[in-house]
Amino acid sequence: MAELAIRIKANLCDPKRPLGVFLFTGPTGTGKTELAKAFARYLYGAAPGGVGERGSSRLVRFDMSELSGPDAVSRLIGDAWEPEGQLTAAGLAQPFAVYLFDEIEKAHRTVHALLLQLFDDGRLTDAKGQTADFRKAVFIMTSNLGASPKPSVGFHASPDAQSQEIARAVREFFAPELVNRIDAIVPFDALTVATAVQVAHKELGKLFSRQGLVDRNLFVRIDPKTVESLAAEAFRSQDGARSLKRFLEDEVATQLGEEIAKNPGAMQVLRIDREAGTGTGTGTGAPRVTAEPIVEARPVASHYAVERLWKKPQDPHGEEVARALSLLESLGSQRDLRSHELEWVRLRIEDLIRRLERLTNDREALELAAIERTFDRDARLFDRSHLGRGAGREMLSCLAETHILSRAIGHGAAAHLDSRREHRTVLELLPLSAGSTGGSAGSGAGRALLVRLAGAYAAARGTIEGVSWVDAESTDRPRVHSAAGAEGLRAALSGAPELLAIELAGLAVHEYFQADTGLHVWHRSVGIPDLVRVRVFDGTAAASDRCERFVRLKADPDPTERWDALLPLVRQIRFDEPARSRPPARLEVEDFSVGISEQWRARELADVLLPLWLLRATALPAGEPA
Repeated sequence: MAELAIRIKANLCDPKRPLGVFLFTGPTGTGKTELAKAFARYLYGAAPGGVGERGSSRLVRFDMSELSGPDAVSRLIGDAWEPEGQLTAAGLAQPFAVYLFDEIEKAHRTVHALLLQLFDDGRLTDAKGQTADFRKAVFIMTSNLGASPKPSVGFHASPDAQSQEIARAVREFFAPELVNRIDAIVPFDALTVATAVQVAHKELGKLFSRQGLVDRNLFVRIDPKTVESLAAEAFRSQDGARSLKRFLEDEVATQLGEEIAKNPGAMQVLRIDREAGTGTGTGTGAPRVTAEPIVEARPVASHYAVERLWKKPQDPHGEEVARALSLLESLGSQRDLRSHELEWVRLRIEDLIRRLERLTNDREALELAAIERTFDRDARLFDRSHLGRGAGREMLSCLAETHILSRAIGHGAAAHLDSRREHRTVLELLPLSAGSTGGSAGSGAGRALLVRLAGAYAAARGTIEGVSWVDAESTDRPRVHSAAGAEGLRAALSGAPELLAIELAGLAVHEYFQADTGLHVWHRSVGIPDLVRVRVFDGTAAASDRCERFVRLKADPDPTERWDALLPLVRQIRFDEPARSRPPARLEVEDFSVGISEQWRARELADVLLPLWLLRATALPAGEPA
């Protein structure tokens, strides 16, 4: 199949016949139909419409057991009474598609003769004289020929012997002319228990992303050991994956439905194990579901130093700028800052002074802001949009940095600028999305939000001292990997890390990100929401230490400290990220750590996160006026 895809992409297929003709053989429930569906999605994508229910995808499926009678050919290409045949009508409607002939051995012999012409010329004419062109289509036939288990004498039959048996059965059943028109006969082996575990992860991921869970903001967690025990109990080799699917529907889906009926609230995590309340997943009873509500985080403050600028970013703020300049000058004259070791702090103060003076003298920016205020549009949306760029964003950044500096070096605090607790931090990111079961099938769940958060953290403040991550796919090598700098972060995000830890160093970087400790949710119009748990630690421990502890907790669970324990909800975002060529899209954010709910126009999540972090960094103590 991969070779065919390469030829199609390179436009090297024979233009006088279909793109490919394949025969999938093997026992039932081994993934023949699933591979056909996946290949259709990869090759052609989704169809906007078509013939009946087949128009929903680029896979056009025919159950050949329904075409076992002598009228089979007339049903496919039409006759005098019904001139529009099923196959020719589908070909006229969808010439670019994968056509699946399921259980081809059950079709009438006249159908096999019809396929000779179809596979040779790629064309069929219906009873109305209309010619359907199938030269841009792929044909896949499935069959169970040669897959029936036969008792063997002596040693077990080798895979090569089984393949030869299947090939022999195919050549005995089909006419040589038809076999010669098949590009490849693809044998499917019977599933093993290890493969059944992978199938279970995949099917559970589909189950956990169903609309009933997504609409209620319910996230499902299941331990990998529980998945293994479910797969081992449900799997029967003679039934393939079908028995496993039925078991998951009957047991897991039913238990989820009952728990939702008992606890109908939204924003919950539903945990599945086989020994309720232990979280070990080592039980052997029926699957148990327990609900754990997600609570909202409390705001870090009720007032912020730049609150007025946040609400009206286009208005001139001369008083705030004057106060900030005066504060910076007093900070720069501190006796503690005259030593050579603190020269970088003085340079930072001087840079902030230059930026503030430039904003004050920039008459063009003030005039532009006045013009923009006259625009007749949604002021709430416009203000948030403008705050993310230009003079408003720069003003917010300068005033927030001044506030951070005053707390970091004011009143003798400069003596602690080498403190690892205050000026170094480790950010730990753990995907917890529905379907991220901890196995290979679920390791990519929540990846989009993890990537966006990691990039935003690294770009917002400080420098990357080190990156460590847990490789979910690793089997024969250490699971914990470490690297330095931005290259290390790129290496970590190139895969699907089970856990990511970023070590940052910078002025007051720990306090800057500390309130991000909690859960972060990203909702999109299509697909399941991403859920990521963030924990912020001071710099006394390295990023690799966090990853090593995570691995130990998973291998040897501690009842007092779950490796996937929930935290309060910090931020919830609804946003469909636009393509690069598209204009900014509407974004809704609820930031519970700041205590605001806003609407923006943004291109990416970082456009929202940085202003929110700057605002939160200017939190005022209780009782102090804004």
